[in-house]
Amino acid sequence: MAAANLLLLRELKGRPDSWILLPDWLSASELPADRLVALNTASNELSMYSCDAERLQDEKLRITAALIAKRTQLKDVDWVVVPLARLEAAGYDIVNTPHSGQSLDSDVNRGHYDLRHLTARRLLELLEILTPESAEGDLPKRVSVLSLELARELRAAEQSGRYRMQDAKLREQVDDILEEP
Repeated sequence: MAAANLLLLRELKGRPDSWILLPDWLSASELPADRLVALNTASNELSMYSCDAERLQDEKLRITAALIAKRTQLKDVDWVVVPLARLEAAGYDIVNTPHSGQSLDSDVNRGHYDLRHLTARRLLELLEILTPESAEGDLPKRVSVLSLELARELRAAEQSGRYRMQDAKLREQVDDILEEP
């Protein structure tokens, strides 16, 4: 996969609506602080997953399902997508870390990246880069994966033997959405 076509995805946990709706009181030069929740770090690193720009629709679904398979609740998931080259140009230390991927799919984990050595200032700069209001062309942007799509992908992953959902409650939710006993 050529680096020029590589996109990085970060799940918008916490308050994904803060990436859509801006408060009335917010000036045009500011960003809502709630967006920082999506950039929670561990050991000054930020976890992201990669995909080929031309396969974004398929790969975002596979990545999301492989992560959701370890959780207890099926729900829509929002991501922010940014070109790897844009982060490299901004001087971020980006390392492919397949061993750190937290999904149940080894192919998805091979596309795991960490942004390393982040400071608070660099994290705020990253927020500005990731915000859709700062888009150059059509990226970065927010993309969604709907529960119905996830249910179908989770079922397909189990049927193909790629992995199994780890929680019975999640499996029940998938069955309910797909109306299977």
